[in-house]
Amino acid sequence: MEFRNIIARTDAGFAYFERLASATQADADVWARAVGGASVFLTDDLLNLGVDVRDVLTVVSNEPLRISIEGQPMQNAADPLHADAEQLYAQTFRRWHQSASLAHTMERVWYAARTPADMDALPSADALRLLTWQLRDAHDELDWLAREVGEETAARIRESVTGPQPPRTPYTKQPMPRFKPWEMRKPWLIYEEIAELQNRDVQDVRTAVEHRVSDGMTLEESLVTEYGAHPTAGVLVGIDLETTGLSPASDYIVDAGWERFDMTGGRGFDAHREQYGVSIERAALGLREATVELNGITAESLAGLVPFQEDLAAQREVMDALSGAVMVAHSANFEKKFLTGNCAGFAEAVRAGDIRILDSRKVGVHSDDYRFRGFRLDDYARRYGALGDDRERAVAGADGEPLTLDQGESERHLGLEDAHIMMRAMFNQQKALHDRYLAGEPVMKDDVSEE
Repeated sequence: MEFRNIIARTDAGFAYFERLASATQADADVWARAVGGASVFLTDDLLNLGVDVRDVLTVVSNEPLRISIEGQPMQNAADPLHADAEQLYAQTFRRWHQSASLAHTMERVWYAARTPADMDALPSADALRLLTWQLRDAHDELDWLAREVGEETAARIRESVTGPQPPRTPYTKQPMPRFKPWEMRKPWLIYEEIAELQNRDVQDVRTAVEHRVSDGMTLEESLVTEYGAHPTAGVLVGIDLETTGLSPASDYIVDAGWERFDMTGGRGFDAHREQYGVSIERAALGLREATVELNGITAESLAGLVPFQEDLAAQREVMDALSGAVMVAHSANFEKKFLTGNCAGFAEAVRAGDIRILDSRKVGVHSDDYRFRGFRLDDYARRYGALGDDRERAVAGADGEPLTLDQGESERHLGLEDAHIMMRAMFNQQKALHDRYLAGEPVMKDDVSEE
């Protein structure tokens, strides 16, 4: 099989891949300067690995990151006539690991740009999108090779490259603090979060919080009080992505759901649900059992669908929904990372402020009463009536007709279903705080019960 057929399922997808490659080649020097001029805090991973930014971007814009196809060496493989599966795995993983570290650093540098001069110096995230595409493709081949060499051998090779992993710290259940120390020192992001929920000016939020502090209230209580001091308002866009795993460097977006949600009346509308395909090699390998158990999506159910990263029409549809809006997601950094690496224009719009991001999990952590109970979406939704037997079973679609919400008896995770329960739970929780405020009760109540 040729690389052309592995990297993209469609002619249009391959043409887009080639455009990204050309843009990356043109921007290699720009990215090298941007990363080279960034703080050590942002680039320490690359310094430790000795990665040359220009060299890596030149490679991925001119040749595959993988060096074999289904275990058969390609022309760019070192000593291809003698490379066995174990050698191929070691070489591919080393290339993948260095490139993944570069992608992580490039994303940090991209979003760290704040001044117009910094943004003008780095105007396009095309190189980050190409690198993500190449990484995912190479990781498909790593999974193929791991089957050949065995997981024990593959794990040994990975450890020889990355070093031994530190032992996991035993989990001890503790009440969740509302705010991190740095958030208390610089609460501007909390002011912005409250302003987005209530469709208010952020300076008004700050003034109200500081006024109560000057009257003797602690900053923590004043912040929580402000969540309840005004009703939620405006229209937000809730979105949830289902993927084949946790990293854009190895996994695919296979399901997405989003809806607009009226935070004044508590109503979802203009809902969408979409599914996307995976590569030919990933389809042959199958999807990971853990994610199939979570969302019920299999490689067979995605047969014939175009992968999101090569479907520009699908990317434009997502951008049409998010542009100029506040995007809400639960543990939103997950959606942000996947869309940054896969969706044309997303990284540019977020950095420019055209898409603003609100994390519903952080809203819960910051303002919920229950400090000992979980803040996963399921936990949050059950607490606030979005996942009970009486939960809403439909939401209005783009054409006004109802779209059925059906998570099944096992409550499988799907994009639109999760987006809707997230928005419903957040609305209900914030309404409870406002009702408490109107009743003259303290808004902040710490409940440390475990059930």
